[in-house]
Amino acid sequence: MVMRNKSVRIFLLTIMILIFFAGLDLILGAILIRSSGSEFRTPHPYFHHGLIPNQQAIASWNNINYPVYTNSLGFRDAEIRNVPLESDKKRILFMGDSHTEGVGLRFEDTFTGQVIAGVDTARYEILNAAAVSYSPRIYYLKTKYLIEEKGLVFDELYVFIDISDIQNEIVYRNFDPGKPGATGWLRYKISTRLMNRSYTVSTLNKFRQAMETRRFLRKTELFDEFRSGEIPVDALDLYASFFSGFDDRTMLSNPLFHGVSEWIYDDDFVKLAEWGLELGRDNMEKLHNLCLDHDIRMTICVHPWQKQIMVGDRRDLYVDFWETFASEYETGFVNLYPVFIDPPVSAVFGMEFFLPGDNHWNRNGHWLAAGELSKYMEQ
Repeated sequence: MVMRNKSVRIFLLTIMILIFFAGLDLILGAILIRSSGSEFRTPHPYFHHGLIPNQQAIASWNNINYPVYTNSLGFRDAEIRNVPLESDKKRILFMGDSHTEGVGLRFEDTFTGQVIAGVDTARYEILNAAAVSYSPRIYYLKTKYLIEEKGLVFDELYVFIDISDIQNEIVYRNFDPGKPGATGWLRYKISTRLMNRSYTVSTLNKFRQAMETRRFLRKTELFDEFRSGEIPVDALDLYASFFSGFDDRTMLSNPLFHGVSEWIYDDDFVKLAEWGLELGRDNMEKLHNLCLDHDIRMTICVHPWQKQIMVGDRRDLYVDFWETFASEYETGFVNLYPVFIDPPVSAVFGMEFFLPGDNHWNRNGHWLAAGELSKYMEQ
């Protein structure tokens, strides 16, 4: 009897100590965890990575701080809000990468926010499912997940693609989506929450991330010398994380591999660009068929980086490839190259379209894109 009472006391004391340290850990987390500008981002077992639902954060991109809100679906939005899976309105889903997510800007200043401001919101609802470094494989996997796993119902899908997709398709080609089951989802949600609230978990995660970035830099060898502004310094950890499953040291250590905007103009890399395009084609075909199965109209929108604007070719290899695809599969097609290469007179005088030292649009660039999209959608 004495031994049992002693065991109970030890057990209770152990529980109290664990509760004390757990509470201390959360208190230290609230005081000491500093924003990295990407706490609202998360890995995802099915579509690689995305945004955490119902978040309010101050994000950082290329030394620009800006507010970010996510809705209940984990989509960037103007505010935290609940989005029902079905709606009486005509619902349009935007899918894309960092340009469509709108890095560096308030949601209202992105082309999604500007298009929303110009439509009748009593009749139409536009949702933005984009996130940085998406590409056709992730577009397909995330759309499939939203439809078949979440039960999201929508009428149209706009897929925004650019030259970076050819690199991402090569990097993501071996990504294997998983369905972790009920206990797996619970572990995933708990770990995501602890990342931002537990001082211990946050510290260990930052250490792991720093180690991964260092390994990435070793693989890329002269990375700092050839970065050339395409990857902002404060996005380096984020950029490195997308290569966690990619071990081709030959590609990673080649400066031109990271200068993806040059691939279609370089004799040594055009074959790699064509490989990335074919990988993208396979995934866009799957996405097209998924949309057909669910009676969703699909539109492909192609937009240029600064290199493509400087070259001035309105129908380069990349545009021609996707316009041919759109024609073959009878999807909608929007080419945003011309409006950036030859902007309207009202936009010419002293107007810049890109964030400083970056390939991403500022508010003016998003205004150009929103104008073309609105004209197309009005048809």
